[in-house]
Amino acid sequence: MFSQGNTKLGLDVWSFSIPALITCHGRTPACEAACYALKGHFLLPSVHAFYEANYAVTRTADFVERAQAEVRAFLIKLLRVHVSGDFYSWYYVSQWQDIVSACPRTTFFAYTRSWRVPRLREALLRLAALPNFWLWWSVDRDTGEAPRDPEVAGLAYMSAADDDLPAYPVGLVFRDREKVPMKFTPGGDFVCPYEQGVKRKPKITCSRCRYCFGPRELRRPAPAPGGRVSLALVG
Repeated sequence: MFSQGNTKLGLDVWSFSIPALITCHGRTPACEAACYALKGHFLLPSVHAFYEANYAVTRTADFVERAQAEVRAFLIKLLRVHVSGDFYSWYYVSQWQDIVSACPRTTFFAYTRSWRVPRLREALLRLAALPNFWLWWSVDRDTGEAPRDPEVAGLAYMSAADDDLPAYPVGLVFRDREKVPMKFTPGGDFVCPYEQGVKRKPKITCSRCRYCFGPRELRRPAPAPGGRVSLALVG
């Protein structure tokens, strides 16, 4: 069910994915147009079949037990939930709550637009309250500003172009296009190091950066307008 790393995650981060679109109930026109899970190698039949198989497993009675067993068997320390797909039901969120609770030595993290569905948001806040889970509300030009929930790591903005910038402070910016190097937005919002458009060898992967799932004491609200996020790896 789980995959080890990719070019952005690095080798230390494992992931679990399911099909995009059909599980993305909080999606917007902006995120659907830019969705990387609908492009490139994600379109390969083998990848599609793998995600469909994972989706089917999530709807079985033993998904929680199987996921817990796999985390322990592979000694997984870092796991991103959903490189592709999203939290699609209240029950599915509760399954992840059970998995995360049973694997306290593993750090889990995810980005979700399912906060836009009221019933799912309530369940997601319980998941985000677990000490080993980092959850980010995903936002874009179509979502509007998400609630500032104390259990959530912050807002992660999807920028579709260099001039597509958040109108409110966020904790992180992902860029679909990287024509202009940008470590921080003009408003002071931190840009994901992998997508800053700065030439580095080697590139800063999630395994190396760790901002999105760092020490618990680093969890904090989004910076004030014009503020800066302190992170050694952005230099």
